[in-house]
Amino acid sequence: MKNIGVILKKERKRSGMTQQQLANLIPGLTRSSISKYESGSNIPQYNLDKIIEVLKSPRLKLAVSGTVINSPLLDNVDLSPLATQQKMLEELKETLDSLKSLNLINKLDTRDLNEKEKEVLFQDVLIQVCDLDTCSSLFMASMAENFNIDIQKLEKSEINKMKNKGYISRGLY
Repeated sequence: MKNIGVILKKERKRSGMTQQQLANLIPGLTRSSISKYESGSNIPQYNLDKIIEVLKSPRLKLAVSGTVINSPLLDNVDLSPLATQQKMLEELKETLDSLKSLNLINKLDTRDLNEKEKEVLFQDVLIQVCDLDTCSSLFMASMAENFNIDIQKLEKSEINKMKNKGYISRGLY
């Protein structure tokens, strides 16, 4: 887990909390523990899970687990290349259609959405994106397993691409 401490610090500050305030919300944690974690010390999984829960941080959860929604690969899922390709195409189309239905012009936060728009965002778009995320994970697992893809090489390539596009700072990786 690279640079989790840096992301933790940013997310804590984004939440408007001090180290002490965050520690107070998690039984057994101290301000000095939070300080150590933010400085790069290893964070026990239980504490990490609690910190993510308290901060309500999808960014931190994504950095830790690679996804915002946990979706385990089930033994009964057909991971054949053709099956996962077809499901991926189906989920991509559904996600694209749901994204096109969402109008975010002049919408910056929850105050800018009416109740119907909030419902559409959650019920249609975000749930569809979660479906796509699950399908993407299955597709990646299928391609890597069936075609002997080096996922570490793929990850490095993706990090470089994200740096070049400005999604992540060059200093983070």
